[in-house]
Amino acid sequence: HRRRLPGVAINSGSVQKAREAAGLSLSQLAGDDLTRAAVHLIETGQAKPSLPVLEMISRRTGRPMSAFASDGEILRARGLTLADMEQKLAGIERLYEADQYQQALGAAEDALTRLGSLSLEFEARYWIARAALMLGNTGRALEEVDACLAHYEESGDRLRLAECLDCKGSALYVAQDERAETYFVLALRQLDAINPDPFTFRSRVLSHPGALSIETHDY
Repeated sequence: HRRRLPGVAINSGSVQKAREAAGLSLSQLAGDDLTRAAVHLIETGQAKPSLPVLEMISRRTGRPMSAFASDGEILRARGLTLADMEQKLAGIERLYEADQYQQALGAAEDALTRLGSLSLEFEARYWIARAALMLGNTGRALEEVDACLAHYEESGDRLRLAECLDCKGSALYVAQDERAETYFVLALRQLDAINPDPFTFRSRVLSHPGALSIETHDY
């Protein structure tokens, strides 16, 4: 007998909302994998989708998995725990702060394979961007940080958004792109709206336009 996969507890109304936003009918979302009735039961909360079914819904609606369920719930269905992944991300930050950029990059890329389509995915992408920048791969850094910017602008997380804006400014600075200062200032404007003031991070961001001013003799 085939073992029935456990169901994923999804956010109420999330599947119907995503389907309608994508302009799909029940039959179109079901395709050849589900019945129209099965999709209806999932949408109305009368049935929980398995992880493969939720992944299929995510692909067909063009919405990330995090639009349907919490990171913790999806990680549980993947056989992982939220606490373990948060600990792994904290370990990546420690590697970066210890100047172990190649190890930080490898660990962040490994985390990304486990966090795909979740909110925590962008924490892994942020550290990939930071480590890639320190290893001289400016193009990779800009690619990853742009994905993070779009996510954190939508989520409204000002501190994370400021970190990403600062990272992009640093990458543009290395690339000798005159837009670098603009992103440092945008990062500072995000920090202005945070209470209590994240002083340690603010001081680091301030050093970047400060260095630019010295280089251009803008005393």
